[in-house]
Amino acid sequence: MMQISSLFAQLNEAYILIDQEDVSLVSINEPACKLLDLEMSSLETSTLWAQIIRTRLLSEIKTSPINAFHNQRHLVFTPSPITDDTSTFLALHISIATPSEEALHNFFSIVDNLGAYVYCKDLNYNYTYANQQVCELFGKPIEEVIGNNDLAFFGDETGKHLQEVDKPVIVDEQTVEAEEINYIPSLKQYKHYLSAKKPLYDRFGQCCGLFGISTDITEQKN
Repeated sequence: MMQISSLFAQLNEAYILIDQEDVSLVSINEPACKLLDLEMSSLETSTLWAQIIRTRLLSEIKTSPINAFHNQRHLVFTPSPITDDTSTFLALHISIATPSEEALHNFFSIVDNLGAYVYCKDLNYNYTYANQQVCELFGKPIEEVIGNNDLAFFGDETGKHLQEVDKPVIVDEQTVEAEEINYIPSLKQYKHYLSAKKPLYDRFGQCCGLFGISTDITEQKN
């Protein structure tokens, strides 16, 4: 590990080295510190990851570029696997976003301000994306939403019911529009939602999950 860290310390391009198993920080080189406006001498590895990464794609970190926004700049973190005699690491190359990547950030900003709950789930009903409203509803940061399903946030009864609602979208690739009445443990009350859910497809045309938008219509129902 020391040899790998020393190698990346000498590179002119910005890199972060992380452990692939637990996604913890191993090292960061000087160009990365400059790009992220961090002081090398003051960094604490226990908090650095939280400081520099604000991503909605944490579950895909091992295979896909990560989008993050830092100090009015949209950055892209591109992972590459690096292996030494005992461990496997990810070298994250940091670059400033292209116009299309900047547009993606703008899209996420718009979605966060829609006034609706926007989310994506995989084939196992686990969240792969959640906008700010969803995170606030669950009372959890995005890192604790991604990778979990509705049972973790609504309890067994409501969680299993929501999975049954999602099932035709994921299994039969149907578009579902319906009113839902869900008990929200964090609010200790029932809420009415108007939800629209559609299947998501990967680049090969295979269904890989669902995309959903839910609007709180509780006031209209009361």
